[in-house]
Amino acid sequence: MLDSFLDRLALIDAFLWGPWTMAFFAGVAVYYTVRSGFFPITGVGYILRNTVRKLSPGSTKLTEGQTMTPVQAATTSLAGTVGMGNMA
Repeated sequence: MLDSFLDRLALIDAFLWGPWTMAFFAGVAVYYTVRSGFFPITGVGYILRNTVRKLSPGSTKLTEGQTMTPVQAATTSLAGTVGMGNMA
């Protein structure tokens, strides 16, 4: 009985994660890249200005009403995501 169940799961797995899935993911990536105006390519300067440059020692000043820097927010979010993945 368990072998039958595992065989069905293997069949579902083969269907869901076939080569067409990668084509679907690639299509979605192209769609969102076009819809965003090619921001992953054209926004490199903006991304670097707002992340890498903020890592320099003199740029850690917080503006009024701001409780954490963008870098602190990103690392906190990443730590929370990785931590939840480890718990799961």
